[in-house]
Amino acid sequence: MKLLFFLSLLFTTSFAFAQDVAPCDDSQSSYKHCADQTVLLRKAEILAIQKRKPLLIILGYQLCPYCQALEIEINHYAIAPLLEQQFVVQTLAVADLQPKGLASGKIVSQKLTEMSNSEKGGGVPALYIVDPLRNRAVRIDSGPLEYSQSAYHSMTKLFRAINKGLESLNCEGALNTKGLPKRGEIQ
Repeated sequence: MKLLFFLSLLFTTSFAFAQDVAPCDDSQSSYKHCADQTVLLRKAEILAIQKRKPLLIILGYQLCPYCQALEIEINHYAIAPLLEQQFVVQTLAVADLQPKGLASGKIVSQKLTEMSNSEKGGGVPALYIVDPLRNRAVRIDSGPLEYSQSAYHSMTKLFRAINKGLESLNCEGALNTKGLPKRGEIQ
């Protein structure tokens, strides 16, 4: 009798907890951690090939203050349209927040590290310029782009690093750094 009671209690408790699990929702997030990151990367590669543009990957995760700062800066300084003229831009999540069964962004990060012949992946946020036709990439570490003692990045340094990456991949085009706002010019 006690065994039957224990089993019924165990069954109803586990059933109740199973119903309390919320579905994955990343609708308010720049980094779509609910999606399979390998699928997002593959779709971006196909689009870049179709548009004959290099691919700009921004790796990060939603809880990273440096990742959030870079995302805000790109959109706040209205740099996103400039980047989208030159690149197919894709943001990918590297944190292990994905639901069970989805490929982790860390797998994508490892793939990009191999494509760029980097020794290690490094921290986030990180940017990769990818030539999907030649299966080559260049990694841009965001650390040197940051202002000292803050999470904010120099957009001039970012554009210079992107241009250097384009040059090393032998990709055409360059981003113009003239007229970019300086630190503190935009509140």
